[in-house]
Amino acid sequence: MKKIFLTALLSTSLLTLGIHADPIRYGVTGGINYFNLKGDSEVADPDFGFTVGGSASWELNTNFALRAELNYVSVASKQSVSGVEFKYKRDYLQLPVLAVVSLTPKARIYGGGYIASLMSSKVEFLGLSGDIKGSTESFTYGVSGGVEYDVSDKLTLGGRYTLSLSNVYKNDSTSSAGFEIVGRYALR
Repeated sequence: MKKIFLTALLSTSLLTLGIHADPIRYGVTGGINYFNLKGDSEVADPDFGFTVGGSASWELNTNFALRAELNYVSVASKQSVSGVEFKYKRDYLQLPVLAVVSLTPKARIYGGGYIASLMSSKVEFLGLSGDIKGSTESFTYGVSGGVEYDVSDKLTLGGRYTLSLSNVYKNDSTSSAGFEIVGRYALR
């Protein structure tokens, strides 16, 4: 409960700051990700997934901005057990809040935290598919950081590393980490 309260307080504070900041830039995001699972009971190799969503950036001055994103993130991993390949797929609605620092007029670094709500969790093996949402944590949180570069006035490309600080599965200390290549197209 304390974590939920602190997350809500931080989000409200950042949004309040954003109301007074100018200009606000909106955009759409999309990209690919490559996540793995590590933990007590299993270790899974990374596999490709995707990210799509939107973002709003509040430029507080010429060198610093806050960005909130709302993304649909599909992460995948795979594991081979006795010659049988298992594929795990989890879909989240993710809300990252990032501090963005300009290095040059076109290049930036950023970092921050995220919260995510589980939308679905499945495993596939031997041509079968099973729902494992009941054994997957419904709420996760973690940190993200990366670099980005403005290819044009509207298009930005970048890469980020994301690390889950919470367990992926219930009754297990499995965590997730991975890389994303993300593009953002500015609508305003």
